[in-house]
Amino acid sequence: MKLEINHPQFEMMINIANEGVNQIGFRFNDESGKAFEIKLTPEALFFGDEKVVVAPGLDEKIQTVQFFFDRTIIEIFVNNGLLCATKVIYPDKTNLNFEIFSKGGDVILESIDLWKINSIW
Repeated sequence: MKLEINHPQFEMMINIANEGVNQIGFRFNDESGKAFEIKLTPEALFFGDEKVVVAPGLDEKIQTVQFFFDRTIIEIFVNNGLLCATKVIYPDKTNLNFEIFSKGGDVILESIDLWKINSIW
């Protein structure tokens, strides 16, 4: 699923239907125009090639993902903050479109809410 995003600062809340998923990913272009992926599992977060192991991991599937994106800072909260991370990422400022994907099965989304937020600058 592709989402067209027209502002460099936004909040996005994704609710996943049914029992949740074991993996969900987000793809967008970095500042060089190459695809950059963020993958989430109950045990680890992947930012491109960087793996961040979560200890302790979630004892349940991923049911909600909340993003705060402010130009180069992304904050991710999974399952209402049970798992969270902050990362500096340099997206393509001319193309902020996101793609939501899953490996090993389809993700059924219950809802996606997107809000423009103001910069702190």
